[in-house]
Amino acid sequence: MRRTPDDLLQDEQARYLHVVWCDNAGVIRAKATHLPSLRDEESGAPAARLRERLGRCLTVTQTIQGLPVTADVPVAEARLEPTREIRLVPDWETLRELPWAPGHLRAMANLELDGEPWVHCPRAFVRRMEAAAAKLDLAVRAGAELEFVLLRPGVGSDGEPLATDATLYAAMAAFSKSREVIDAISEGLYGQGIALENYNPESASGQHELSLRHRPLLETADQIVAARETIRAVARHFDLVASFLPKIFPDQAGSGCHVHLSLHRDAENVTGDAGGAWKLSAEARAFIAGLLEHLPALLAATTPSPNSYRRLQPSTWSGAFTAWGIDNKEAAIRVLQNPFGDGPTHFELKSMDLAANPYVALGCVAAAGLDGITRGLELGPPVHRNPAALPAVERQTLNVRRLPETLSAALAAFRDDAVLREAMGDEMSRVYTAVREAEVRTFADRDLDFERRLLLERY
Repeated sequence: MRRTPDDLLQDEQARYLHVVWCDNAGVIRAKATHLPSLRDEESGAPAARLRERLGRCLTVTQTIQGLPVTADVPVAEARLEPTREIRLVPDWETLRELPWAPGHLRAMANLELDGEPWVHCPRAFVRRMEAAAAKLDLAVRAGAELEFVLLRPGVGSDGEPLATDATLYAAMAAFSKSREVIDAISEGLYGQGIALENYNPESASGQHELSLRHRPLLETADQIVAARETIRAVARHFDLVASFLPKIFPDQAGSGCHVHLSLHRDAENVTGDAGGAWKLSAEARAFIAGLLEHLPALLAATTPSPNSYRRLQPSTWSGAFTAWGIDNKEAAIRVLQNPFGDGPTHFELKSMDLAANPYVALGCVAAAGLDGITRGLELGPPVHRNPAALPAVERQTLNVRRLPETLSAALAAFRDDAVLREAMGDEMSRVYTAVREAEVRTFADRDLDFERRLLLERY
């Protein structure tokens, strides 16, 4: 039985509480409180008093959301002056013991200003999108496939990072070579209440994939953050680096974060409909149509690093075109057939990676899909081939377009997308784009080796 937050906080073995947030550059950050010192100060106080104190003792300057991934130097265009303190308020429902770090606890942070959700709080953004779905009598749920590469220290004679293996997709040899670390990662996740779906070695050297089960949007975003840090921390115990950088090896597959989405009403999955077109419900068809319409702008949130566009290439199973298909792994949106029921139970967005802030990404995904439902958008026919192989005339007929090929182009599409900007909020969208545009400038005309040296251990 999982222990309650009060039990965990009052446990004499608990040393630190880490309160975690994800910034606009997709960097996972945390501040911690030393629990024995607090318990000494509040000797004999009830757990409620400890929680109340812990909700007040950690703050950061508002400038923190204006930092790029490259360095802790504020982006001037973000205009977040170091003049206000933002409170890191633990969400006690997310409090967990860290299995790989005895005595350490972790909770996700709500960012608050003057006792209210701060306009730049990414978790608050997801909550707003969950409320928007509820107004349509719907709930959006998501699962995620996390791809990462395990690397040994140093580089090879060719200057390339040293992967733990050089085998193939789903090769048992890759699993056998990394079994101990994969087992430890899996136990670390499961020990935090993160249920796993599937595991397999992936195509690139040292690449693996772990799938997280479907959960409500906010919970899924929280679990992605927890999983990223768990995987990296456990890998360190084996003297390995686990990297989620979208493109590490120039001639091998990149690492993404495929998101599986489903629509629910009154706890019933309403994604499929045996009598609907392609056995999809009207809501699911409109949601997918919304995703496709907003996808060029959506990339600014889901593939938000210049390095992301080295991965987002045609014929690499990364979803490089505005196309959807049934069991089509080259389409940006793949509807999975359900051989055991009356229609699909979920659909997959492939155009996402873990340079993303998962709250920003999933919040924008929900905003795009819900806009499709609100406007009653019609879904065009599915694409049954690799979109890259379609003749130009057929692409035009099917409204299949190449997605932006650079982060700069995706940000330009985002600036022109009123739906996504309004969903995020004027201030949050302005600061978010300022941070990502600063990264565009830093990486302009830089090569992959420069990106790897700077980002390999930041993502």
